[in-house]
Amino acid sequence: MGRFWRWHINFCPGWKGYFNGLDEDKKAALREKYHFDKYQ
Repeated sequence: MGRFWRWHINFCPGWKGYFNGLDEDKKAALREKYHFDKYQ
């Protein structure tokens, strides 16, 4: 399930909207948790 989630967050418009609506501290926490560097 984790692999699917990691693959999914790279293109999902819902995730992008959610992620871009967060404050910088929460974005940083999610970037570290999921090793996510897109939408910077």
